[in-house]
Amino acid sequence: MSAVAAGVGAIAHADDGNLPIYTSPIDATGLRLQLAASVPDRDTGEPVDIPVPVDAAGPMFQELMSKPLSTQIDEYWSVRVDPETGTTPRQQVCDRIRGRIEAAVAEAGEGFSLYDFSCSLATQGALLVQQDGDRLTFGYSLFGSSIELYVTTPATCHRDTFAPFCPSDPGVKVHLAPQLVTTLTAPDLCGLRATNGTVLVQAPFIETRGVLDVAEFVDNVFLGGWYGNLAEQAIRDVSQQVPLPIDSALGELRDNAACTDPASGPAKAVAMFPDMEIAIEPAQGVILLRMVHPPIGVPIIQNVDGPVNSTPGFARPAIAAPPIAGPGTAMKVTGQFFPPPLDPTSLWLELEHPSLCRDGVAEVEQTQAAGGGPLVRTFGVDSFGCRTSHPMPELTPATAYRYRARDCDVFTCSRWSEPVTLTTPASSGPTHVDLVLDGVVLGTVPLTATGTFDADIVVPADTAEGAHTLRAVSGETTADTPVQVGAATGTTVTMVLTGAFFGDRGCPVRPLPTQAVTSGEPFALFGTGFAPGSAVEVHLDSATGPTLGTATADAGGSFCHDALPGPPIEQVGDHTLVAVQEGVARVNLPFAVVAPKPVR
Repeated sequence: MSAVAAGVGAIAHADDGNLPIYTSPIDATGLRLQLAASVPDRDTGEPVDIPVPVDAAGPMFQELMSKPLSTQIDEYWSVRVDPETGTTPRQQVCDRIRGRIEAAVAEAGEGFSLYDFSCSLATQGALLVQQDGDRLTFGYSLFGSSIELYVTTPATCHRDTFAPFCPSDPGVKVHLAPQLVTTLTAPDLCGLRATNGTVLVQAPFIETRGVLDVAEFVDNVFLGGWYGNLAEQAIRDVSQQVPLPIDSALGELRDNAACTDPASGPAKAVAMFPDMEIAIEPAQGVILLRMVHPPIGVPIIQNVDGPVNSTPGFARPAIAAPPIAGPGTAMKVTGQFFPPPLDPTSLWLELEHPSLCRDGVAEVEQTQAAGGGPLVRTFGVDSFGCRTSHPMPELTPATAYRYRARDCDVFTCSRWSEPVTLTTPASSGPTHVDLVLDGVVLGTVPLTATGTFDADIVVPADTAEGAHTLRAVSGETTADTPVQVGAATGTTVTMVLTGAFFGDRGCPVRPLPTQAVTSGEPFALFGTGFAPGSAVEVHLDSATGPTLGTATADAGGSFCHDALPGPPIEQVGDHTLVAVQEGVARVNLPFAVVAPKPVR
């Protein structure tokens, strides 16, 4: 970056009318860094700048944001004293230049010495800046700097001595513009970094003093190019020993909880601004580091055809009952996946959130399709699946309502979704289930809001032994399950291995198609015909074999145990379950133990 381009000929290009992008160096003297945040307006979506508090970022970062950057580098260069040396970096550079010149003069031999050394490096600099994407390259130029010195030689006289036949000591005054170049990268807030800088010497101009020409003076005494090399090396050495304060200030921010603790509130807020834009705005006196909040995705209303149905699409209404029952005995029946009773005064809205699944809110606007003012309801959004359901209560039956939704975080909102129209039902529909055995209604039970029911019914005492069908009827919906009616309690004792269908609740009571269990896995067992209220022990292979578990027969003489341990892999093969009650073996059940299927 050339020092000659100090703000002259700077060209600003606007990308589609947005931020000015400066492709040539411009004068940034007096401009300060300013942190800003850009969020889409909650209603229009247009970007709006909001202030960013820096109080919690540390004193160095606060100072970095509070003063013009050129002023802070001026203070670093010529005001602040390094505690290690007791001098400013400017003075340290001058001392190093003098020391190295004195050493070079001494090497010239006896009769050579340095005097009237003057190091007039500028105390304040001009700051240039050039932008390249997310990089800002700053050049701090010390215009008007000079170094002047004189050297005694065996063949010359002191320049203040009048000697007609003795030429004056040679001397030189070098005008130069040292430049300290540093680069600030700004990919995002927690990625702000600055290099310590490189050193260049711009526009050297040499005035000679005395009788020797400058070429002989430089080549023979000062080892060519000293005026550039010595200055560059001296400034480089000092800047390594006393680094520029910019990255240290940015380091305070990088070490803050907002950048180191993802679970903290500040870090969650910062995460909503994943990008950063740079805007150089000389008219406002700032270089903006603008955190950018991307637009929030518009939520999608899923139940566009009517109220939410919580029943999985693959599920069908089903009932479960004990596979065997005696005449006159009670049995427990459960049902699931029935159409739940409808609430004609409410609807449920199901939303899919494309970008805001956690730590946000959904705003839902409701209006009657026939007219009327809108009502906005607010719901929390905290879903790993990015789908949520929300109630719309206090509605009028058989009425059409129009809904639209938007997602919001603490800063902004998405655009509103396309509106959908939903209509409340005219009535609640079926609310109960009739349980029917062979055409006889054994009981009526209410359906829950999720389409389930639990019922205790009694098998009629005059029911014939054999296979029967138990049916649940709710409006147009029916579900059947087979029931085997056996002999009276205590007459015939039966056991069967059981399992469950998807959605079944309680102890599994559906007979397995094959009487087999998997080694090492728990299994379920149903029994009937036992003495009511007495414990039933389940043994392996004999009445005195290992006890797998104990259950108590209910008032109808039945039991169900859902956690008997499967025999170990070493016992794969044919076995027998023996039910013992009051010390007497009541029934044997042949079954097989099979090895687990390999996982593929």
